[in-house]
Amino acid sequence: MGMVKEILACIIVTLLLVLTETNVEINVAFFPLVMAGMGLAQGIMGGMAKSAEADRRNAEAANKWAKESAQTAWNNAKSQLDTLKQFENQLKRNNQINEKAFEYRYDATQALQAMNNTKKRETSNLAMSQRATLMSSAGARGLSARSGSTLSMITAQANALMQANKNQELEYAQGLKNIRTQEKNILNEKTFNTFMPNIQGFSPPPIPEDTKAPLIGGLVSGVMGGVSGAMTGQNFVNMFG
Repeated sequence: MGMVKEILACIIVTLLLVLTETNVEINVAFFPLVMAGMGLAQGIMGGMAKSAEADRRNAEAANKWAKESAQTAWNNAKSQLDTLKQFENQLKRNNQINEKAFEYRYDATQALQAMNNTKKRETSNLAMSQRATLMSSAGARGLSARSGSTLSMITAQANALMQANKNQELEYAQGLKNIRTQEKNILNEKTFNTFMPNIQGFSPPPIPEDTKAPLIGGLVSGVMGGVSGAMTGQNFVNMFG
């Protein structure tokens, strides 16, 4: 396309130089040729100007589209990075909550087991002490260990010990239940949000204008103008030649 324009420009300039050469006297006989050349030059130059304007608009549209596409790509990349950071922060926070829940369950369970073992030992020691006191009291009163009264008191102490152990087991089970409930409450602090990047669509590339059509149109217009100019010049020659 650039070569075509250069050739046309050379033709026009050459024609104008020939027609306007100062050391050549242009007589009336050449007037039709002058008028034809001016008409041809006007049409071709007009076509070239329109083609250049179309070229300029095409370049501006392509440059604008390239800038908009680059900005869209940047916005999409930033949105994806921000989304990734949100996922990362959520995952980090959830891991921290998991660690917190595990530490609480471990520490609370260890403390509950230690307290339960202490209570069992205390209950066992108390039962042994009460048994010894009972046997000592029965001996002091001259009661046999196999007497009905002694066996009845021993049985009562054994039942009390069994009930105490049962109560401790129930208390221990309730403690474990409370620990699990608290652990669940801690884990409920986790979030599972779904983050979606704001992806922008790219605009379609611009459709370039046809820069050949103005040249062809200018050439046609120039030819027609040249013909019209030649006819006008010939009429002038016929009238005044």
